[in-house]
Amino acid sequence: ELALYPELSARANVLFAARMGGLSDPAGATEDALRRIGVLRQAEMRAGCLSRGIRQRVALARAFVHAPPIMLLDEPFTSLDAGGSEWLVEWFAEQRSSGRAIVWTTHDHEQSGRVATRNLDYIHPERVTQRPQLLDALNIQGPRANPDSKRLNHGHHSSHPASRFSPRSMTGGGLAV
Repeated sequence: ELALYPELSARANVLFAARMGGLSDPAGATEDALRRIGVLRQAEMRAGCLSRGIRQRVALARAFVHAPPIMLLDEPFTSLDAGGSEWLVEWFAEQRSSGRAIVWTTHDHEQSGRVATRNLDYIHPERVTQRPQLLDALNIQGPRANPDSKRLNHGHHSSHPASRFSPRSMTGGGLAV
């Protein structure tokens, strides 16, 4: 779930994050974030009463209101309508051009291929070892292939950064940067 405070309004959820981020003008930053995500009309509604797509937008606004240099997002396109998805694509491009890094998980490989500058595919992990240029682009050492299976060895002693992710915890999808 999105971890919004359901009893608070959309505005109050974003304002809370702005204040926690130590912004000098949290109210102004909140209004700007709500305007950018297109939810000013719903800003006073309780988060628990909003549609799933609008809650997703509010959660994204809360995440970016204080402009962190690195963002980790889980399925950011989930429940967004076409307009919300287009906004998110544009926002990702803005963040990339300003030097921010965004890492996200997704099951939508078409979307991540369209937006991400780097992709690490967990549905077909053998592709990672078959494409050394991808590993070079990611600047990581590839996982060791298990010769007895097509699965990769993500054991505790792997030097691969993704070894911290359990293959069982990812039922598909990937990590896009």
